[in-house]
Amino acid sequence: MESEDPNYLPALSLEGGVAKIVVDTNVLFTFFFKNSVTQKILPKRVFDFCSPVYALEEIKSYRQEIEKKARISTDAFVKLREDLVVRGIYTSRRVLGLYGASKGHPGQKRY
Repeated sequence: MESEDPNYLPALSLEGGVAKIVVDTNVLFTFFFKNSVTQKILPKRVFDFCSPVYALEEIKSYRQEIEKKARISTDAFVKLREDLVVRGIYTSRRVLGLYGASKGHPGQKRY
């Protein structure tokens, strides 16, 4: 069932045969780790991923923690963050996952 809310963005959709997947900030964090699955998949463009715009700001605010945990320099962080900007679709639309927001949504599936 499709949502009647124009700001609703489904967690997974197929458009033109290409999967569009909503990715949260935690998944984007893993892009900074060498040899991470996220770093291997995103460049292949087997699907389009989108995230809320605030995810980029959130990543920026955790820069020092990401650099420390991923063992990367500030220059590497900046380059990888730029890669994320280029590879992703960032939206201000409300993103609802398959498991949904706490209040739920009329058109959303529950598993």
